[in-house]
Amino acid sequence: MAWMRDLALFGLVFCSSLVPTRASLDSHSHGDFLLPQVAEYGSRDLDVEHYAPGKRAHLEQREEKCDLSVDNQRKVAYYESWASRRECNTFQPSDINASRWTHINIAFAVLDWVGKITPASKEDEEIYNKAMALKDENEDLQIWIAVGGKTMGSRRFSNMASSRRSREKFIQSAKEFMDAHGFDGIDIDWEYPAATHMGGQRRDTENLTKLVKEMREAFGDKKGISVAVPAGHYLKGFDLKSMQSDLDMINFMSYDLHGAWETPLLALPGTNLTEIEDALQNLGDKGVSMKKVNLGLAYYGYAYILEDKSCSKPGCPAFAPIGTGPCGKTAGTLEVAEVQHIIANNTIDPTLSPEAAIMHFTWDENNWAAYDNNETLQMKTAFARDNCLGGSFVWAVDMQNPENELAPWAVKRKNPQESGGENGEESSPEESSPEEPATKANANAGSPSKMLSQGFMAGSFICIFFILSVI
Repeated sequence: MAWMRDLALFGLVFCSSLVPTRASLDSHSHGDFLLPQVAEYGSRDLDVEHYAPGKRAHLEQREEKCDLSVDNQRKVAYYESWASRRECNTFQPSDINASRWTHINIAFAVLDWVGKITPASKEDEEIYNKAMALKDENEDLQIWIAVGGKTMGSRRFSNMASSRRSREKFIQSAKEFMDAHGFDGIDIDWEYPAATHMGGQRRDTENLTKLVKEMREAFGDKKGISVAVPAGHYLKGFDLKSMQSDLDMINFMSYDLHGAWETPLLALPGTNLTEIEDALQNLGDKGVSMKKVNLGLAYYGYAYILEDKSCSKPGCPAFAPIGTGPCGKTAGTLEVAEVQHIIANNTIDPTLSPEAAIMHFTWDENNWAAYDNNETLQMKTAFARDNCLGGSFVWAVDMQNPENELAPWAVKRKNPQESGGENGEESSPEESSPEEPATKANANAGSPSKMLSQGFMAGSFICIFFILSVI
């Protein structure tokens, strides 16, 4: 009957709203979305104990040699300007530990329809001023503006880069914008060049190369230039080999490798060191210098409802992404501050997956999450150091609790024979771990574990009711 058809349609629309789309994940990420790795992860007969594909091996060493006294020195933090206006876990620029970073990228400014840079929100200019005050704490700190992001998409970048005249207008506006607000450089976050289904054009790759070259000619060495690039499919839209001589750095978004957009849905971490290594090898094969590359680190994780609570290792079948976090507001995604709250308020002993360099745990029987803590972050930054990368960056510094700050970089280097560790790393004793409860809980944090579990499960049961009622 017609009413049954309408009811079923409503149920499907409602259910689909609970599953994160590529657009809905943008508040947490400016990364790529890889196609499902069915051959590696898609089989229900998969040996989930060893879910990471391939074997760990160092990147092939090319002509360049690592000078650890100067290489791997960049420590870049992206800061989401809207973090200061969140309902809970608000995070101001003043909450950033300026001594820890070499660069802070404020995300995002956008392009208007004539290709000029403008703040994304009228409140952002105040954020710029607050960020500049961090230089009082660290005189060597550079503060850059990141332009673009997934929400803005590709069309405006594509239109701006399409002619010499429009590129000149953009470059002039960029100079004026940076001078007016005191920015030391600009990060181009074009998502993604030559992605025609996102509003791009096939000639975007060539036009972006021209844009970067013309920016360098206009800026000289007075302003820095970087690009953010994905680890997967859309990397083909960037001619990094041609651009790298005009770039100060390349921010390699080595996260969001898996997520709720994949079919079949499996409980997999969004980041995996083995796959990161493969992606970096691909960059090197294309002639990109690792010294230009910053490795991306995620200050958030992915969470799922397991199909079977007895299968709780990475790669196990998942029923659906978990509900939205109380602060992050993105289905299936937990900011590290939310992860810390869940761990602190439940009897949880997270498990390390060493090959993937990721932590994972379950709670409330069938809820599962994977994330990075100090140990896995330092495994990744040690990997970056050992393979001659120029540094690392985090997305995003505001996703942590400032009272329980993460420590991606070891502060003291030891001889491996002394420390017993493969990488010879040692954390500072005062650095806290994400497993430790925050010393000062956010007053507005609520109870993430209950809100996450109950909120999604309620929606899930409603969906099931709708579907079964019309079968």
